[in-house]
Amino acid sequence: MPKQPTGPVFSTILVLHILCFVVSFVSIATSGIAAARARRRFYAEGTEGAEGAEWVRKYFSPGTNWGPRYIYGMPVFGTLLIVTSNGYYSFGDVFVIVGMAMWVIAVVGIEAVLLPVEKKLQREMASHWADSLPVLIGGSDTAQESLELDRTARRVSITALILDAVLIGTAVVMTAKP
Repeated sequence: MPKQPTGPVFSTILVLHILCFVVSFVSIATSGIAAARARRRFYAEGTEGAEGAEWVRKYFSPGTNWGPRYIYGMPVFGTLLIVTSNGYYSFGDVFVIVGMAMWVIAVVGIEAVLLPVEKKLQREMASHWADSLPVLIGGSDTAQESLELDRTARRVSITALILDAVLIGTAVVMTAKP
């Protein structure tokens, strides 16, 4: 049986593999936290509340959130890890198969749910916020607009929580190597 792979090439690929996981995980968590802050009416009176509201407004300003898409690097570097392991790991290993299945679930969740709902929240916030004074849920908008923003922000928060749980599960499987 081959021995556990070591060396600078394998270690570098492993670090890049883990880095893709960390960037994806943190960016998904940040989306969830920002949406939760918007839901909690983080525009509370005082400077601290205004600065927090400004952070939420900037986070959900129109644009593409590329952070969660770093997840696409995980199977690329994972494949390179298997190839450079000199037979120690294989594509038939249970942890590789389970890890890839969980990765597919996470990618589908990111592309089909999180990012589209986040885009919707960006559009809703952009249409309801003045440039000079952020208006978060419960502000000067109508009750219906406030309810819709709340629903969308809740969906972003819940989706982010579920996706990060899937990623944690994937990390556990890949680390434990059952």
